[in-house]
Amino acid sequence: VTILSEGETIDGAAVGSLWGLAFDAKGLYVTDGATVFMLPVESQEWRAIRLGRINNQEWLPGPIAAFDGSIYLLEAQYRQIYRFAIETSEEEATPRDWLLTGARDRIESATDIVIDASIYVLLNDGTIQQMYLGDLETEIEPTYVDPDTAVALVRRSGSGYLYEAVEPESGEGGRIVAFDLEGQNAAQLRLPMGFSTGDVNVLEPFVGVQDVIVDESTGTLYIINGDGIWTARFSLPELPEEVVPAGDPAATPMAAR
Repeated sequence: VTILSEGETIDGAAVGSLWGLAFDAKGLYVTDGATVFMLPVESQEWRAIRLGRINNQEWLPGPIAAFDGSIYLLEAQYRQIYRFAIETSEEEATPRDWLLTGARDRIESATDIVIDASIYVLLNDGTIQQMYLGDLETEIEPTYVDPDTAVALVRRSGSGYLYEAVEPESGEGGRIVAFDLEGQNAAQLRLPMGFSTGDVNVLEPFVGVQDVIVDESTGTLYIINGDGIWTARFSLPELPEEVVPAGDPAATPMAAR
């Protein structure tokens, strides 16, 4: 079922070539780099909000995430994450620098972002930078990534796992690495031994990976690359419960402002 396609007109704005997709409790967001098209949960009617520019620079295709009615756009070339308040904007959303100066040192090598109270920034070497209120809190360094390239990140708060899609430099050995917020209890999800696409002229699942979706409720992975969407079943053990010292209050998640 197609709900939005190139060439349509929403609020007077023509839909261009779409490259960014995100959702939160407020709705679904998709962009062509000039406009964000929002499908609110309540009204179920598309809105079009122009993306404001800085010095008339064009927004380059990159990962986006959404939280509380705003989208966050990773522009690695500009070494910044920009926040656009979409839900509360009438016609145009003004870009706001989200990263503080001291947190931008390695952003040029970032490949993906996800939001879960904090913003998690994936670097191409597999390192994850956990950001809060625009500042760097900590870095997570999982195993099983080097010497390949980490290209996509998924965070699932229910299980506590983070998932990284790793694209092989050699063209073989792609995988998804799952681990906890300390980078520990890591597991690799790989293709079966002897996997082949046979006579079909398509890329193998981990070649040219664009995104990964993890459905923990059904134990299903969706791997999206330049030729299609691959699915695979998986299972992982439950992570050990975190022991909270007596007298330490439980943390309350805050918005990724």
